[in-house]
Amino acid sequence: MDLRLNQAAQDTLNATDGARAAAAAQELTDQDSGFELDLLPMTVEELVDRLTRALPDDASLAVETIFGFVEGNFAERGVQVVDNALWHFLQNPIGVHRVEVALLRSSFRAQAHLPHWRAYLQSVQASMQADGSDWQRSLRGMV
Repeated sequence: MDLRLNQAAQDTLNATDGARAAAAAQELTDQDSGFELDLLPMTVEELVDRLTRALPDDASLAVETIFGFVEGNFAERGVQVVDNALWHFLQNPIGVHRVEVALLRSSFRAQAHLPHWRAYLQSVQASMQADGSDWQRSLRGMV
């Protein structure tokens, strides 16, 4: 098995703006990887509605929704909608660390363009510390 990154994967990792990241992500999606991520460009209100329906029973669906939301909005609308979501969840925490970490990880590569990203990271870290979760493991590479 070849574990080297192909050019599309490397471009995705190196992308710093939404348009380049979306193009690289689309190229990866077009390849036959056996995994498809539904790109879900939606508003923050639509995201909140989907998460409300999924949680607390289906955290996996919520994580998938988060990744689709971030990738879809990077591809369609840019980073502003994602930053609006970060601000929303600063004010109204999701409360499920797995989903919160998914939002941080999926938006990590664009953090320089997301003014609320760092504050959201600090909020999630504080919440995880408060309830005794292993925040150092979960947030490794981001703090």
